Amino acid sequence: MTGKVAAQSLPKASNITHQHLLAVLNTQLLGRQPESGPVTICDIGCGDGRFLAYLAQCLPVLRPDLQFEFLGLDVDDSGVQAEGFFNAPWKISVASHRGSTGLRSYC
Repeated sequence: MTGKVAAQSLPKASNITHQHLLAVLNTQLLGRQPESGPVTICDIGCGDGRFLAYLAQCLPVLRPDLQFEFLGLDVDDSGVQAEGFFNAPWKISVASHRGSTGLRSYC
């Protein structure tokens, strides 16, 4: 898949920062060879996991020759978040990426 075709098939970023960081990561992976093993992306302070889920959707499309593992870690401060925060729909979105991309989220 060419870069132009791959970019057209990517989901829309929720903000310009996510789009920019995806471009930076993709550029950093240009010299990466599949024989090097899986690429592990770890988002410390992943918040609601949206950025990690975005990467889990996009990077395998941009670099189908590589395997990825996505990890997210955030502090579970139930006394700080608004009531219902941990029942938010983002958990379903993050969980849906676990099977095909190796996404593990501890958010």
